[in-house]
Amino acid sequence: MKLQEKVIQLRKLNLELDFWLDHLEPNLVAAYRSEIDEDFWGRIVKIDRVFGSGGGDNYVTEWSISFFPYDSKRSSLSSNRLELEDIPYGIVSVPFKTDKGFKRNTMVRLCVICNKERAIVKRPKTGQQVCRECFYYVFETEIHNTITDNKLFKKGDKVAIAASGGKDSTVLAYVMKLLNQRYQYGLDLFLLSIDEGITGYRDDSLETVKRNQQQYELPLKIVSYSELYGWSMDQIVKEVGLKNNCTFCGVFRRQALDRGAVILDVDHIVTGHNADDIAETILMNILRGDIARLPRCTEICTTGDGSIQRSKPFKYTYEKEIVMYAYFKKLDYFSTECVYSPNAYRGHVRTFIKDLESIRPSAIIDIIHSGEAFEVKEGVKLPIQGVCKRCGYMSSNELCKACMLLEGLNRGLPKLGIGKNFKQKE
Repeated sequence: MKLQEKVIQLRKLNLELDFWLDHLEPNLVAAYRSEIDEDFWGRIVKIDRVFGSGGGDNYVTEWSISFFPYDSKRSSLSSNRLELEDIPYGIVSVPFKTDKGFKRNTMVRLCVICNKERAIVKRPKTGQQVCRECFYYVFETEIHNTITDNKLFKKGDKVAIAASGGKDSTVLAYVMKLLNQRYQYGLDLFLLSIDEGITGYRDDSLETVKRNQQQYELPLKIVSYSELYGWSMDQIVKEVGLKNNCTFCGVFRRQALDRGAVILDVDHIVTGHNADDIAETILMNILRGDIARLPRCTEICTTGDGSIQRSKPFKYTYEKEIVMYAYFKKLDYFSTECVYSPNAYRGHVRTFIKDLESIRPSAIIDIIHSGEAFEVKEGVKLPIQGVCKRCGYMSSNELCKACMLLEGLNRGLPKLGIGKNFKQKE
């Protein structure tokens, strides 16, 4: 058995850990063999009270002490019990010699911020090892600084939080309400959800949004594709297939958010786009040669329909830290991937960026800063933004992308409007 082989190898290193392995090995092997019963759990931990001339002392016994080969005084355990006050806490450096004469140290690290509690989180963004409470503090404070440094809101603003039920929007709703109360932003917050009409995905995620509404006590408005466009994504996919369906969904959802904001009469929309998302978009635009979109995709705040502002408070927040925050806070979110997204172009770029991040964690922020520094050469002709003559939505052409795609669907020409070189047919 590989587990027993590892134990044998540890014994051969002569690290003076036999006393520890004698405690640890039998129970690890039992767990590996799935020999888990009431007796097994009874051997995990037990608190004994031993009375002596000076009174009673509490001791931890059974298997749990096997995880502490040394006590807080750096002494090796010689018995099968450990006083509660002797359980290692903070950094406990224990030197011991190897068979080659080198000394090694084993330690538990303290949080680099408070220097008191045990570090349980290594931040993907900075590499800092922090305790749970300090992680909450730096995560929330960095988002607050992003909001204040960029002056995203003003007191009295009505703000719609784009809520999909996923991790990003759920954490966004939780943090926005928290910061609004903590720092007295004076914002009037709403939840705004888009129902694309994807059976087995959006219907389930909207149930999560409805629970969030109750948990955070925020008003909720749901706007559907069927209501706005007369088509659901399920119907669209039947017409266009799986290759270009994300084009339809992205264009329609962006306009649907603006239309929902108009219905709610809000001043601002906040979305859960995180640093990973923005880095992906920058690379996608570069790979497609779409330089005109680069400045817009790196802006933290843009203007949507009319005077409605749209901003990204998570612009510099790593996706992994959002997941960790949601996990530690035990937030209620929907984690299933869209059933129509596996073939999306963005997925390939995402995989590439994840590979970069594993080699160089700062790659995500580096890409964002590079995108912010891009400048279009003087004299290069860029599209001039106007309004769609049909629906009045912002557009650089006579018809906006949504109207062009919708016209194709209604005329039985679903590929109309897809790609750069489409021609409008009369």
